[in-house]
Formats: sequence, structure tokens, C-alpha cells
Amino acid sequence: MTPRLQAMMDQTFDNLPVGSVGQVTKTRVVIRYRSLLGLVASAYKARTSEVFGPGWMADIRFDVDAKIPTEGQRKQVNEMLQALLVERFGLEFHRETREYQGYALVVDKGGSKLTPSVPDPNRQEAIRNASGAGDARAMVAVMAGKDGSKVPPGMNRNSWNNLPVSSIAHSLALMVGAPVVDMTELEGNYDAVLDIPSAEEGEGQDLGPRVLVAIRTLGLRLQPRKVPVSVLVIDKISKTPTEN
Repeated sequence: MTPRLQAMMDQTFDNLPVGSVGQVTKTRVVIRYRSLLGLVASAYKARTSEVFGPGWMADIRFDVDAKIPTEGQRKQVNEMLQALLVERFGLEFHRETREYQGYALVVDKGGSKLTPSVPDPNRQEAIRNASGAGDARAMVAVMAGKDGSKVPPGMNRNSWNNLPVSSIAHSLALMVGAPVVDMTELEGNYDAVLDIPSAEEGEGQDLGPRVLVAIRTLGLRLQPRKVPVSVLVIDKISKTPTEN
């Protein structure tokens, strides 16, 4: 049986995309059957290949049920999960920079086509309401794009709202399965919608090649190269969490 880890977090968040750390509502975060390695990676926005620790971290799994009683900011969710790992598992680590074969995210020749974000209170409220109600369809509809446009047939849509390019690079890294470092020098937050063609019959399911083509519709390019990546090296962590 998967151990159940219950936690009380003293702040909340809003507008956290489902899937970043688990199932999210206004009052709690629920994570099911996640390895300790995965929990650390999620908390520190890293890929599991960028976390170095005891081998058993990938095998031992937990359910996390975290209550969130008060208002807070989206960026604090990861900080709260970090605090949970430190307090309950005694997590200690240090960072090192290592080089990996990956991609540099750069501006293409024609210039960036990302849209600078403009605060939209109505859209943010719709996201909060859909998330709080656990309405997955409503969440997908709201996140489909500011103009409410439909996803073209044969396409998979990825939407980013009010995010720095570094966060977009992190999302792209998950899609291509390799590190992506933001080298665009674009400042501020942006909105973007990236439509990626679905795999055709006979094609592999690897998103990477299709992402490399699709990203150019946003005036960006993924340039293959060795890139510096900040990794987490675990110095100390317990297999068993302390009691609440």
C-alpha cells in the first residue's frame, strides 16, 4: 500500500496548471503514487534526471494530501512542497552545474511572436472557478486561448498565460525530453498558444521532432547544443516521513 502523507500548508495559490505538482483546487493539493524522486523534482521544477540521490528514491512512493487554508500566490506552491520535503523527510541538498546535450531556446530570424501578457481579471477568475470546482472541461476551455479559439483538427494544444520565457522553456523541456535553456533575452511575461500536430499513422509517439517545427510558429527556435543545467545533489533524505 502506498503510504499516505498528509500535510497542512499555511498558504494557498491561484492559477496553478493541473499536472504541475498534482490535482489542484482552491483548498488542497492531491498527489497520487508519486515517487520521492518525483516529489523532489516537482518541488524544485527539475526533471527527474536532474536530481541525484539514493537509488531507492525512485522506488518508494507516496500519496500527498495537502490542505491549503488561506490565500496566496501561484509561485508559493512549489515553495510549500519544498518546505514539506525539508520538514518531513529532512531533505538536504546542494546544487551543481553540469553540461547536458539539450537545446537553447532562441529568437528566430523573424523575431518573437509571443504576446506580452496583459492582466485579464475575468480570465483569471474563470480559471480559479474551474479549478476550485474540479471542472476539467471548463479548465481546458479556459486554457485553450484568450480568444477562445477551437483547437484545429489533428492538433494538440499547449497554452501559456502570463509566464516568463524561462517557464515556457521548462515546459518545452518536458515535451522534447531534454534540457531547454532560455537564451532569448526576452524579459517580462507572455501569453502563447502552441499547436503541435498529432502523430500520424506509422509515426513514433515522440513529440520532440514535431515540437522543433511547431515552436517556430511563435518566432522561436530550439537550437541543439550542450547547455549548462543546475542539478540537485541530495546530501540527506529519509525514507520515512516524520508524523504530522
